[in-house]
Amino acid sequence: MINYIFIENFRCFKESRFKKFSHINLIGGLNNSGKSALLEAILLLLSPQLQTITLLNKYRNEVVTKKNPFDKTWDYLFFNANKEQPIKLTTSNSKDNNEYCLEIRKSENDQLNNVAFYERLKNSQKEDIERAIKDFELFTQKENIIHSLDLYITDQVVKNDFLGSFSFTDNGRLTMLEVPEYLLNEVAYRPSKQVITPNQLSKLLDISVDKGFLNAIIKTIQIIDDSIIDIRVVENKVLLSRDRVSYLPIGIFGDAITSTLHIILTLFSLDNNSYLLIDEVENGIHHSKHLNFIQHISEIALERNIQIFMTTHSSEFIQSFNEYSLNIHSNKFAYHELVKTRNNQIVSNLLEPEILEIKVKNSKKFRGEQ
Repeated sequence: MINYIFIENFRCFKESRFKKFSHINLIGGLNNSGKSALLEAILLLLSPQLQTITLLNKYRNEVVTKKNPFDKTWDYLFFNANKEQPIKLTTSNSKDNNEYCLEIRKSENDQLNNVAFYERLKNSQKEDIERAIKDFELFTQKENIIHSLDLYITDQVVKNDFLGSFSFTDNGRLTMLEVPEYLLNEVAYRPSKQVITPNQLSKLLDISVDKGFLNAIIKTIQIIDDSIIDIRVVENKVLLSRDRVSYLPIGIFGDAITSTLHIILTLFSLDNNSYLLIDEVENGIHHSKHLNFIQHISEIALERNIQIFMTTHSSEFIQSFNEYSLNIHSNKFAYHELVKTRNNQIVSNLLEPEILEIKVKNSKKFRGEQ
C-alpha cells in the first residue's frame, strides 16, 4: 500500500504533502482543490509510462493535434506551466518501505537523450525491445523530433537512474521508455466523466464472472434496484432481468446501475494487492444508497487487499463513509480534507472519525470550506 505522497510542481500543486493513507481513502474538497490531480499523481507513481500520460491527457481533453501542439499540451502537467522546474512525485509502500521519487523534466538535449536511450535499447535481448528499436529507426528517418521529456527514478537502491524519454514529433509521438518491473503496479483509474461503452462493460462482466463473482455482482446491482435478480451478456451487451424470463439492456435501468456496476466490475477485474482510483465516486448514486455501496466495496477491497482512493463533493457520501467507519470500529478508513489556503497552497487535513462526526453533527466545515 501507498503510505504517503509528496508532490512538487504537478498540476495545481506547487509543493504539497499527503500523509497517513489508509486502506480505504476518501478525499473531499471544494471544486478546483486538487482532488482529481491527487489521483493523477498517485496513478503516475503507480504506473510511470506513456500510456498513463496519454490517458490523463485524454480525460482532461488535452489531446495533441496540429491546432493544439504538444509543447502547449504538456504545459498543463506542470504547476503554472513552469517546465523549467521538474515534476517530483515521492512515495513509499508498506511492502518493502522503500522510498522512491519519480521525476519528470523537460529535456535539455532531445537528440542526445534519444540516442543514449537507443543505445541502451540496442543492448537488450528482449524481442519487444528489438521491435522498439526498429520502430525507432523508421520513425526518426521520417519524422522531426521537436520535443522530449525525460523520466528519472531515485530510490534507496538506484540513486538517479534515467528511465527514458517521451519524444514527440511534428506529426506524432514515440515513447522510448523502459520501466523497472518493481515500479509497475496493477492499478485501475475511473475518471469522473468516463464514457462507459457496452463493449467495455460486457468484457469486464465476463472477466468477473469467470473469476466466480456472479453472486457478488448481482448483490451490487441490488443496492440500486433490489428487484433485479439476474445478469448476462448477449452479443457484447449487458442484459438485466427481474424474472429470468425477460432480459433488457442495462441502459434502460438508468445511469446509477451502469456506474455502480462499472466500479464493482473494475474492482473484481483487479488481482489481489492492487489499487483502485475513483474520481467523484458518488456520481449517479442516490444518497440513500451510499452506506450500502460503501460497505460492499470496502468488504471486497479489504478481503482482497486492494487499496482504494476515492474523491467526492458530496457531504452525504462523506457522512455515510464516516458512519460505516465508526460502526465497524476500523482503522482501515481515512478521510482527507483538501483545503486551498489564501496563498493558493493546497493542504490536507486528516480528520479522525470522531472529529468528523462532531463537525457533521454541528454543520461545521469539513469539505475544504474556509
